[in-house]
Amino acid sequence: MLTLRALAFPTTVGVYLLLSFSQVFADGASLLAEGEVVETVLSDAMPNEAGKWVTKVQQIFNSDLQRIERREYEYFDPIPSRQLDVTWYPKVFKLDKAGRITGVGRLVWRERSSLVWDPNGIVGIFDGEMRQGRPNGQGEWISNAGLVYDGAWKDGRPNGYGRLKLPSGEEYTGELANGKAEGKGRVFDVTGEVFEGTFSGGLRHGRGTSYLPSGFSYNSIWARGVEEPLSRRVRLAQLGSSGLGSEDFRFGVTVQEKPRLRGTVADPETFVTYHASVGKEVKVEPANKDLMAIWKGNGEIQTEPGDEFRDGLIGFNKKYIDSLPPTFVLEFQNRSSSPIEIRSLKLDVAESRTDLQPAIQMMVSGDYICQGDTFSAMYKLQNFGWSPARGAELHFSFISPDQKSVPQPQVTKPIGDFAGNKEVNLESELAQAHVNVARLKQLAKRGIPCPSGSLNACLENARSNPLFGTLGPKLGLNQSQIVVNAAGSLQYSWVDSQGKEHNRSSPFRVAVGLGKIVEQTECGEGPAIQPVKVDSTKLDLDKTNYTIPIQFERKIEAKKMARFTLPLDAVKSSEHSFRIIANLSDGREITSLPIRLLYYRPKPLAEN
Repeated sequence: MLTLRALAFPTTVGVYLLLSFSQVFADGASLLAEGEVVETVLSDAMPNEAGKWVTKVQQIFNSDLQRIERREYEYFDPIPSRQLDVTWYPKVFKLDKAGRITGVGRLVWRERSSLVWDPNGIVGIFDGEMRQGRPNGQGEWISNAGLVYDGAWKDGRPNGYGRLKLPSGEEYTGELANGKAEGKGRVFDVTGEVFEGTFSGGLRHGRGTSYLPSGFSYNSIWARGVEEPLSRRVRLAQLGSSGLGSEDFRFGVTVQEKPRLRGTVADPETFVTYHASVGKEVKVEPANKDLMAIWKGNGEIQTEPGDEFRDGLIGFNKKYIDSLPPTFVLEFQNRSSSPIEIRSLKLDVAESRTDLQPAIQMMVSGDYICQGDTFSAMYKLQNFGWSPARGAELHFSFISPDQKSVPQPQVTKPIGDFAGNKEVNLESELAQAHVNVARLKQLAKRGIPCPSGSLNACLENARSNPLFGTLGPKLGLNQSQIVVNAAGSLQYSWVDSQGKEHNRSSPFRVAVGLGKIVEQTECGEGPAIQPVKVDSTKLDLDKTNYTIPIQFERKIEAKKMARFTLPLDAVKSSEHSFRIIANLSDGREITSLPIRLLYYRPKPLAEN
């Protein structure tokens, strides 16, 4: 179960990447581990410990009965010497049962000494299907060391089709059996080289196609991880002098894909993380699909609450914005029989351009729950982009929280231009639906009596109460709060850095709180989580063809590889096209693949 780690050791046939749960949790450093350079293959090793079954009594919230219950779970711990604490979050409470964990949900592993709300204490998360106390079926494992496996599982081991992303940036996609690459698969390393073919016991074995960083591809033949001589001669003849490196010295770049430990009440996704896709260029962009959908796609405007670090999903406390820059991983592979010295590095930037596209979310205005007030018709539109939204309008209808489809909008609410915060009050629109706003605001803290004690029965009574006007049939419950949804689109225009105007329509859905039936809220403030300050190299904005020198010297011993981290930053959201060039003591310049970075840095908003 959860036997994942990228740990390389040299053999005569390849580098085995041991996927060991017991060794996956070391923090990254500015200089990553140095090791032997040989062809990368994928294999697996079980932890040295036998593992054991663990029983834990856990408190869990029963959303049906609106109360906390104690439930006894059993799970398999493959590395009991770590004494990690495990918490189970079932996806559907009605289907969850005590005993050996079975069902769909999230298993969170954390240091036993850490506080429950501190994401820094999390060492890993499995998110997916569990059966009889182990991962079985489809699921994703993410470690705090940056390793990600997403795919099929059997009895706690990767088995079937899946994708494995290592902290170094290397990636395997394909078939696995008992934790090892087995069958057809695709593996690439950070130099941009790709192999597609067959694997056996974690080793390249049989025929496949090798794609070199220069763009050339050829049919390669392998036997237990070793390329056959005739096949290798074809490879050497095609390497040429591309500037991307040579057979004796390779230079690869990827991004440090920090763990996306997200989704439970105990582990909000605190910072923006990045992922890289490697082909003819290295494309780097934010890994959060929801953030990208809101900013660049047609995703629904988010209404998630904030925390100590964030203002919702796409905004960040300005105190922590300096913790956002992506960290690039530079891998140098010296395959020669002599040491090679790197004298300096430089960024050769083709273009840097400010990204002015608005990034908008819609938040409830005020901490109404912790104030005991459950009438909430005030919202705040927040634009974290670097240009204003112009001529904005809300087009929406009031609908039931259970209604999936959004009808033609019945209400148009002008918003106007906004570059930061914009207050939106829906009380007048509620009044137009004959809702008694004044009376509901008076009852907000006290609540509406519920003599029967049944939330569902009292909701039915509320639906026929004239206080709610024509919205009665559309009422629903969020725990004990009476809500109706406002759903539709926010329409506006914006102007990019070339002066071109763009029209945008972003869907949104917010819950409008109209009161409560019973009080059900616990409020509190957890301790602050200290961010890590990382010095970074600053990229310019709206500039072309410039160079940034970087002081750096390092000797790479023969047959060794070394990895280094390089954080890059800019003062605004922006797009950058560049290469990283290593200058060697023998006069050579070794150039990385082209890198295209889409950087998200939200604009700090004024407090109001």
